[in-house]
Amino acid sequence: MTPTKTICFALTSDLHSWYDGCSVAVPVMNISVESVSEGPVIGSRYKVDLIIRALNAGYASLISLHLKEGFVASVDSLKMRTSVYVQNSKVFCEWMEWKGKYIDKWLKSHYDMAPAVD
Repeated sequence: MTPTKTICFALTSDLHSWYDGCSVAVPVMNISVESVSEGPVIGSRYKVDLIIRALNAGYASLISLHLKEGFVASVDSLKMRTSVYVQNSKVFCEWMEWKGKYIDKWLKSHYDMAPAVD
């Protein structure tokens, strides 16, 4: 029997807490898959291009300080492109899609809440 491999998405502690909403009221960034290489490019790993979307310009500036060298930012700096290398691109992309939808739902719920007082 082969042990099950889990998704381990290596982020700095700050990025992790901003992505999971641990140190803030809501996640201040979301990450989506832009593209996947057709085959392995480094050993058995596939290249997955990612888009990181920041909640606002302030967080975009902070997030960019934690990204690996070579990332590309949009003109408004709210979107940043980078890449990761994964062994199982299908599982990784499914997890990223689930996580992205989860964060989108969380943000929508947070911003759709009616104010408690007038």
